[in-house]
Order: sequence, then structure tokens, then C-alpha cells
Amino acid sequence: MKIEAGMAATLHTARQALSGNDATTQTPFSQLLAQSQAQTAAAPPRTVGSVREIDLAGLLTARDKAILGWPGNTDDLTSVAAGILALDREAGVVRGDVSREYLFGDPAKGVVGLIGSMHPETLSKNKDVAAAIAARFELYR
Repeated sequence: MKIEAGMAATLHTARQALSGNDATTQTPFSQLLAQSQAQTAAAPPRTVGSVREIDLAGLLTARDKAILGWPGNTDDLTSVAAGILALDREAGVVRGDVSREYLFGDPAKGVVGLIGSMHPETLSKNKDVAAAIAARFELYR
């Protein structure tokens, strides 16, 4: 569950008010809600809890983007694959050109690959997308 930074502070304040532990006992709920909304709107998106922005455009190479069809394709498979590949590049797991084994696995080696590791429902809804990614991989070898 994602709780905005401002909302967490307001929930703490509201909890104190309900328990009578501080001077906020006289603060109406509507005012607490307005404070929470103002704090949430003012909080920069990079500092909300443990959630952080990922610079997909900066982490993915031109070849990665061409193979995945990102950012043009907005389907679940492409979006998730782009995010995972970007995180793997950021962590140093993937360096240089992305390999066929990384994307599609290698049954002989027991490697599943990024596309094969997707949730079965995502794969079944996006069979044409997976096929298009495979075709683009061959095109941009």
C-alpha cells in the first residue's frame, strides 16, 4: 500500500488528536484533510515514501527502445519489460547489448528470460506483443 508522505504525517496527527495526546484535539477533520492534500501536492514525487522515479529514457539504450517498441507501445508487457530492463541496467546486471538469452531465455540452460518470466495472464493478453519484440530483436541484431 502506498501512503503519500504528507498523508502519513496527517494520519499520525489525526491519531494523536483522537487519543487526546496533543493540542490537535480541537482541529476539525476537514482542516486535517485540507492540510494533508496541501502537503501531498507540495511533496516532490521523488521523495514519496520508498517509491522513486526511474529514468527509463536515460537508462535504456536506443537499441533497447527499438526492440521493445518503447515508449510508443503502452501495453503491460512493454511497460513492465522496459522498467525491469532499465532497473537491470541501473544495477549493472545488463551491460552492452541486451541478449536473446536475457529477453527470451534459453531452455537448454534452464534460463527463463525477461519475457518468459512475466505473469501468465500478461503473456496471454500480449502474445502479439511478445512476437513483435522477438521480430524486432532479430531486426536490430
